[in-house]
Amino acid sequence: MVFSNTSDSYTPLTVDEKIKVLIFLVLLVPPSFLLGIGFIPLLALIVAMFATHKTKDFAYYRVGYRFYSIYSRFLIILAIGMFVFHSASWVRDEMKFQDSLEKFEAESQHYKAEQSKKLKKLESEIISLETKLYSSDFAYDVGAELDKISSLKEQVKENKLNLDHPWRPIYSSYHDDDSKALIVVSIFMIIVVTIYLALFNRLFVKVTLKHEEWIEKEGLFLTNKKSQTPKPSSAKIFKHNMLNSYSVADELLKWAKLKDDGVITNEEFESAKRKILSDK
Repeated sequence: MVFSNTSDSYTPLTVDEKIKVLIFLVLLVPPSFLLGIGFIPLLALIVAMFATHKTKDFAYYRVGYRFYSIYSRFLIILAIGMFVFHSASWVRDEMKFQDSLEKFEAESQHYKAEQSKKLKKLESEIISLETKLYSSDFAYDVGAELDKISSLKEQVKENKLNLDHPWRPIYSSYHDDDSKALIVVSIFMIIVVTIYLALFNRLFVKVTLKHEEWIEKEGLFLTNKKSQTPKPSSAKIFKHNMLNSYSVADELLKWAKLKDDGVITNEEFESAKRKILSDK
């Protein structure tokens, strides 16, 4: 992806543009803690901003752009690969389940009869234990018997499910819940990373590229120039009609001070001095 800007970029960011940049950086925080996928690009952008501030070189921003773009596309490709792999595994297991289900339907009546018989036996045991528990001559460990009753009730619940859905044990043996969860996670990752990539281009890249020179020289959030002192390039700064009210010595002292302060070079000072002397 090419990141370039051909417009005049030595202008400060507007309030709205600063808000856009801040919003995007804040939006990177939740996926950094929840999914862990936002920490690396967030760190890369912070490093790029810090390096540009120190070196006054916007190239670090461009490196950050490329890194974020490549990293996001890598995550999308990885998520698509996860989705394809686990979806194919799910379809394969579903086909095996359907084949087994056809064979099972022929024996379903026998299976239901066994489950009904087992259910009645469990319910009978529960009734017997509860009767025994509340009888006056009961001398067993109450806690142990209550645990046993609770365990039998869980078995009754499981058998009722199997009786209502006789194919359930076969389905569980062919389908892994982890595969289903990973399919959902991969879809979620594709959506989230794609949205963040679009926000990155719109809220961060577009805004910072528009003000490339300003960010490089003055900083991302600075509104005014750090130095407001104009730097004269030649003796043209003072026109002849402006020198009439000043003496030659005053003008020479003024230009000497500019040279001493480092505002102008020695060559510029000599050029200005020659012009002042020649005009006078």
